[in-house]
Amino acid sequence: MRSILTVDTGGTKTRLVEFRPNANLDDSDSTKITHEVEFPTPRGSGSGSTYVKTLTTIIKKDFPTFYQTDSNCIISLAIRGLVQDGMVSDQLLGWDKFPVAKEINSSVGAKVLVENDAKAGALGAFSSTFRGRGLFLTLGTGIGGGLVIDGRLSEDLIGMEIGKTIIRKDSDSDPDEWENFASGAAFHKKHDRGKGIPDDDSAWQEYAEDLATGLMAIIPTIYPGEIIIGGGMSNHFPKFGPALAEILQASAWPYIAKVKLSAVNDPHFVTNRGALRLALNQTETAR
Repeated sequence: MRSILTVDTGGTKTRLVEFRPNANLDDSDSTKITHEVEFPTPRGSGSGSTYVKTLTTIIKKDFPTFYQTDSNCIISLAIRGLVQDGMVSDQLLGWDKFPVAKEINSSVGAKVLVENDAKAGALGAFSSTFRGRGLFLTLGTGIGGGLVIDGRLSEDLIGMEIGKTIIRKDSDSDPDEWENFASGAAFHKKHDRGKGIPDDDSAWQEYAEDLATGLMAIIPTIYPGEIIIGGGMSNHFPKFGPALAEILQASAWPYIAKVKLSAVNDPHFVTNRGALRLALNQTETAR
């Protein structure tokens, strides 16, 4: 029996989710979750080894049935940062080409797949039956992005780091990385006022403008027909989404100004569900 354990590792926390055994691509959008566990993501010097040790301990303790299957076990890891050949580099985590796939495999014994969390999230955000070009934009600690074309990740843009795009916030600002002023972390650092921000506060309009500045530069290249917003800021989409749509319709290149915008339906599990799709894509293609 095939067993797939998905792991979503962000800059703040790591979430392990196990789905119903023998899920398939056709029902991956609605496959039932059987168990989940979270732990704080270790960061800083030496955190890679701490991460693997913590992950291994939790798998053995909280997911015992994962070891009661045959050898057809897969850990599908979606993680922030630059992912290349099973190695991860990320400044926030303090990792530089850390061989996370190899280390987990040595500790657990299962096959390990690794992908950037925003890319995995794109598969989780868009249905397996989606047709067209869909951009999944994560607004959290940074800004991540994944492009889906006809239900599969774009191979041409698989390595894009959309938040690192250099953009001038306004005419009075120096060029800067888009995520430095438009990520969820940047928003809260600038605007949090103790008890929260009222829905009609001007901060949401300003945030929509910051997002639009980057999107108007990026959309003509990526050319999506639909954009789904994920990450922590997706919970606030009703506060800035309409303003963002108005700005794009008024100022963006006319051919892409009416791109469909929405918040992800299931922000809590979207990345884990995308990690499941990644594993299923590989295993079912190999049959």
